[in-house]
Parts: sequence; structure tokens; C-alpha cells
Amino acid sequence: MHKLSPLREDEIVQAAFAIPIEKNDLGERYVLTITRQGMVKKSLVTELPGASANRFTLVKVNEGDELFRVLLTDGKKEVLLTTAKGMSIRFSETDVRPMGLLAAGVNGIKLKEGDYVVGASLIEAGNEVGLVTNQGWAKRIKAEEFPQQGRYGQGVISWKLKGEDSIVVQLCGKLTDRGVCHFRKSASKVFTLTNAVERTRQANGQILFKLKPDDELIGFTCLDDFSSYWEKA
Repeated sequence: MHKLSPLREDEIVQAAFAIPIEKNDLGERYVLTITRQGMVKKSLVTELPGASANRFTLVKVNEGDELFRVLLTDGKKEVLLTTAKGMSIRFSETDVRPMGLLAAGVNGIKLKEGDYVVGASLIEAGNEVGLVTNQGWAKRIKAEEFPQQGRYGQGVISWKLKGEDSIVVQLCGKLTDRGVCHFRKSASKVFTLTNAVERTRQANGQILFKLKPDDELIGFTCLDDFSSYWEKA
């Protein structure tokens, strides 16, 4: 990307989205950013600069943290965050006030030592939440099992993990929603919510990807559909 844009060679693209040329008459539209350490920030789309060859700051990322997820919202959604150690919190987006581009945001979830956020999604009634571990185990949970709480709580247990297991994937939406799982050794594979067995938060999942001893799931790319996002409110 550094050859096509002013981004530095050592910078990694974490998200990409399009903005209409005429964006001031679209009503309230926001960009929601989430970091590994659970910082959540909401910015008005109208504050983003227009087309330019210059780079700009979308969110201040604190030292030792990194941006990993960007969502487009209307300011009225609910947010679900999930951590590597199996904790999840659901809170209203209205708990996060709009901030300027240079702000770092507010805390979304209280993290235990060594834990970090691996999933961030918009969630609503009727959705399914798919989780996949680094060892290839998966399960699917009804959205109703995640109670709405205030922002910056410890959340609830979404998976009682064993040993060195950790959650890598959170996918929230309709049964047809999907993303791409990335492995240390194997080729990437598509994960659709219907691939995961339905379970409760307290229950274990089932093996979805049979991995060799030296392989593991290390990353996930959500295939977000924001096709209706720019429709006028």
C-alpha cells in the first residue's frame, strides 16, 4: 500500500471503507474503532477529511496497543466485544460519546492481565455469535445469551477455555454471514456461522478445523456488508 498511498512501508492496513463525496446530508453516521486493549472510539463521518493525498489520524492508539477493528454505525447500535480468554461484553453504543479524530476513546471492557480483545461486532436481537479457538474448536451462541451491560464491565463468560486455548474468531450476524480464517501453516478457509454447532455460553463447542500439531488458527478477516450504510436516515 505504501506505493499507492502516503502510508509508510511498515504500516499494516486493518480496514478499508468508502465514503460518499457528498456526506454532509446523510444524517448521523459514525466510524467506530476498537483496539486490542479494549479502547472504543466513535467519530462522526462528517469530521473525516475529503479525498486527499495526505494521511490523517483516525484514532490515537496508545503505546503498546493496536487498532484492529473498524465498524460503521448510525450511533444507535449495540456492540459486542470478546476477548482471547473467553469473556464478552455487550453494551449500547450510546455509552460512547462522539470524539475528535485525535482522541484515543474510552474503555469498552475490563481486561484481566494478559488478555486482549479479539472480536468486535454490532449485535442485535436474532443474531448468532460464532466463536472459534486457536485449536479449531467452534460454537454458535444466540445473541440473547449476551445480556446488555454498561460499558467497561468485566462482561460474562462466553467460553470456559482449557489450558493454552484462546478465542481467535468472533463472527456476529445472520446464519449466512461469513469470514476468512487464517492459519499458521494451512491455507485460509471460509467460516460461515452455519458451520458452527449451536451451544450455550457455558457449553463447549465441537472441532471444526482438524489441525496438525504444529498448526493453529492465528487470525480472522470479517467480510462485513455495509452496502446499506450510506442510505439516508
